[in-house]
Amino acid sequence: MIPHELISPSISVNLSSNDVIEKMKKKMDNEVDIFSTLPEALINHILCFLDMKFVVQTSILSRRWRYVWTTVSTLTFNVNEFISPGTVPHSIEMNEVTRFIDKVLLLRGMADIQKFHLHWVDKIFDAYTIRELLKNHLNTWILVSLTRNVQELLIRIDTADNYRYLEIRFPHCLFNSQSLRKLVLDMAGEIQSCVLLPNSIDLPRLKFLSLSSFHIQDVNLINKLISSCPGLESLVLRDIWIQNDDDMNVSIESCELKHLEIISDSELCDPKYNMLKNIRLSTPKLISFICSSYMRQIYCLENLSSLVTATIQMTQEGSTLYKMYPKRMMEFLRGLHDVKELTVTSPDFVQVLGGSPISIEAQSSPQFYYLRRLKLETSFTRGCLRALIYLLKTSPLVEYLFLARYESGLIDAEDDEELGLSLPCLMFHLKHVEIREVKGREDELKFLEFLLKNAIVLEKIVLSYNKIKELHQSEVNCSSSQRKIMARALIWLVLLFFVVVGIVAGEHHHCCKNPPALNSSSGNGLVEEIGGLKTYVSGSLDSKLGILLVSDYFGYEAPNLRNLADKVAAAGYYVVVPDFFHGDPYTPGKDAAVWFQSHGTDKGAVEAKQVIKAIKRKGISAVGAAGMCWGGKVVAELAKSDDLKAAVMMHPSGATVDDIKEIKVPISILGGELDKLSPPALLKQFEEVLSTKPEFDSFVKVFKGVDHGWTLRYNIGDKEAVKQAEKAHHYMLKWLSKYVSVTRDDVHSCSH
Repeated sequence: MIPHELISPSISVNLSSNDVIEKMKKKMDNEVDIFSTLPEALINHILCFLDMKFVVQTSILSRRWRYVWTTVSTLTFNVNEFISPGTVPHSIEMNEVTRFIDKVLLLRGMADIQKFHLHWVDKIFDAYTIRELLKNHLNTWILVSLTRNVQELLIRIDTADNYRYLEIRFPHCLFNSQSLRKLVLDMAGEIQSCVLLPNSIDLPRLKFLSLSSFHIQDVNLINKLISSCPGLESLVLRDIWIQNDDDMNVSIESCELKHLEIISDSELCDPKYNMLKNIRLSTPKLISFICSSYMRQIYCLENLSSLVTATIQMTQEGSTLYKMYPKRMMEFLRGLHDVKELTVTSPDFVQVLGGSPISIEAQSSPQFYYLRRLKLETSFTRGCLRALIYLLKTSPLVEYLFLARYESGLIDAEDDEELGLSLPCLMFHLKHVEIREVKGREDELKFLEFLLKNAIVLEKIVLSYNKIKELHQSEVNCSSSQRKIMARALIWLVLLFFVVVGIVAGEHHHCCKNPPALNSSSGNGLVEEIGGLKTYVSGSLDSKLGILLVSDYFGYEAPNLRNLADKVAAAGYYVVVPDFFHGDPYTPGKDAAVWFQSHGTDKGAVEAKQVIKAIKRKGISAVGAAGMCWGGKVVAELAKSDDLKAAVMMHPSGATVDDIKEIKVPISILGGELDKLSPPALLKQFEEVLSTKPEFDSFVKVFKGVDHGWTLRYNIGDKEAVKQAEKAHHYMLKWLSKYVSVTRDDVHSCSH
């Protein structure tokens, strides 16, 4: 039977009360004990969530429960559970806690321990008590746990500040355990816990390591500890202080690390210790990165190629902008260029980044090719606005933008440099914008106007106003503040209205540059009706091979387009160029908003399929398609089915990664280095998606020095422009020649 003295005196059940016991027995006799009927494994799992004080107390429930506590593999000891509310703990209660832990470890036998958690979190025990704990008990408990093959060890000591220095020497075998998978050492509180690490360290199975409030004499021991964990997947470093000021460099080089937190959020009073100065990361499998540091710390981010999420909080000391900080923050961002979701929870970071326009323009800007979600805390100062515009311009694929307004304590930039609000920055993927703590000020309205002019596919904007009491002069007249809020909100809504009905005209200005002089009689072919559409036709039906060319916004009468059709026909194809705009191509001066709404690519794809069916009825056995700009999106839709043998997209407009994921036929995508509608970053995404589809061939190429529309809207008098266009035509024709051919199945299906 369990020794009576093991049960804590503070148990709520009074064992000497016969009346209470008799009542409990009668109640238990009349009720079914459902909990006791549960499988033993499930009972143990439930008890793992309780402190051992309460787990041991279950031994008085019945004979069935007498020894259940000895089979629990998770041992959690929280000192606060042994302190009676409203009382001041003393050495007697300290002895009760240590004696209880000693006896639990002794009486449970040699059974393995999966988790050992010690939470000595109380700021009342004096320094002598803590020193006695560390000297006489803690290492013994750790040693016993290690002999029981403990897999998870958590030691957290948070105490009073009346003892400024505490030296902690853990047993050497702790850092050479063959069973440990998770190790958490948290020396929190006001005391300075100088942790002495051994020279020999080997933790081959450790997956999770967390060190908090550590004061180390030699930073090389931290480096050695990290490098001695070859399978480490999660690492947390919080408030690491180093005594040796000669070498303050921490190098985290791990091939398996997936989660990393580096946090420096407290100031140290002792001048003998310093925070880490240089932190180097080379972690190719890192997925999540949380960094809360001071800007005086230097980060060298060498390889974070798998990074998915990054949360950054960089704080500057004081209110004056140091000249080296903008460059340092830019270098930090450059190391995060592969991140998919970026969260910046410090307005100081944004303010510093935009505080020096020369720094932003002079350095090669990091391109966030994979960034989809951007969350920022910003104060909408000139510096913050400049940084925000910069981040949006370098993140061509961002889909979600979240902004929360928080005032920065830094001095704003005093310069006359352009913020970039008036420059075009078309965002072709931004769909959702949320701005919190809006005050309706001029800087916010300017930024909103910038968004509405440049976010082409914007679907939703959520604006949350701050409380009335935070507005200027609201204490004087509350109703006046309410009217101001309504007036400002009305301005925002008017802007939103204009983006829906009027801004669309500027969305496609890249598509509409260099308009051709349309000529209905251009080309060597004829115009006839195919599939219900007027169609420019070049080549002979005898070839049995058909090519569908889908035009850009200017339609099938563009001379360069018809010349391209004749060139393809000369290679032995029957070429059709339908009039998908039904005699209404886009021409300068038209109401762009109305025109674009009336000529969607969805309708074009449906009509294109009708044209393909029609030419197959004429005897064409195999069909390929090439589309430019607007036509590129149409061809992407066609390539999602088996209607085509092959497809070519040249400087496509409106095509998305989701479109590419559905492609089913060999496809070639040709883009321009200067193309803002289909930037190289987007084409890189296309290429990565296509690389996962080995069932068909694909080819992606970016032509240097050319802009959107270079394959069609070139000046025939410009030899270089003609050369670049003809080069793209060559790639197109080569691709179609390779895959558009007649098979027996094609002949059979055509005959039917």
